[in-house]
Amino acid sequence: MRILGQLESAGLVRRDGDDVVAVDERLLALLKQDAGHRPRTGPEKFLRRDGTIDRYPTNHGERVALLRFIAGRAVAPAERLAEGELNERLAPFDPDTARLRRYLVDFGILERTASGSEYAWPDNARG
Repeated sequence: MRILGQLESAGLVRRDGDDVVAVDERLLALLKQDAGHRPRTGPEKFLRRDGTIDRYPTNHGERVALLRFIAGRAVAPAERLAEGELNERLAPFDPDTARLRRYLVDFGILERTASGSEYAWPDNARG
């Protein structure tokens, strides 16, 4: 309620009985816009609204879940991708595609093929 008092003191809201009414039209528009926003859960809580990675979780399980989430959107189960093509698909999630690609391999989400020239899901972990 302290914040509400500050908003009221600033003239941004006013009390109308038990209700609080936004006075500033810009604030009202922001509140309406945010009303449909639901807090993200699971791996998506580590993504910005534009889909880029906000931060990599320090918790192992959460990091694996985030990496699986991203790989599932970037690479189809039976696909084999050259490094450049994989980088193009990972770029919308993290501009540092080398870091993201390395995490995907280090955590066993994707693997390099026997030739070393392509990336794919491991046979036991597709999709």
